[in-house]
Amino acid sequence: MMSRDRDLIPFLDPAEAIDGIVAIGGPLTTTNLLRAYRRGIFPWPITEDVVPWCCPEERGILGFNELHIPRRLARTRNKSTFHFTIDRSFPEVIAHCATVKRNHESGTWITRQMSAHIASFTGKAMLTV
Repeated sequence: MMSRDRDLIPFLDPAEAIDGIVAIGGPLTTTNLLRAYRRGIFPWPITEDVVPWCCPEERGILGFNELHIPRRLARTRNKSTFHFTIDRSFPEVIAHCATVKRNHESGTWITRQMSAHIASFTGKAMLTV
């Protein structure tokens, strides 16, 4: 995972982002993805070759160690046929997200190139829920 300094994307400070964009382009490497994710930055490819790196001001963060599940929701969950797991099928979730069809969209943020790097994150920097 060693990268040369010239391969590192110089991300703007998110406080100085323009419409949430902190960089455009740069090498899509495992090192750059990890550096970005650790700062709350993520790539949002327009095409395989055009990749803005985004850090939106507003976001939802769910801290599982602070999660309170009300009794009624717990009862509903217990009666449900759904099963909630964390990081049980990481490669399968990423593969599905990369191929699922979306209304009014022509693709997904998970390109073939990104899939190769994301696969190396299993149990490390990313989790699936």
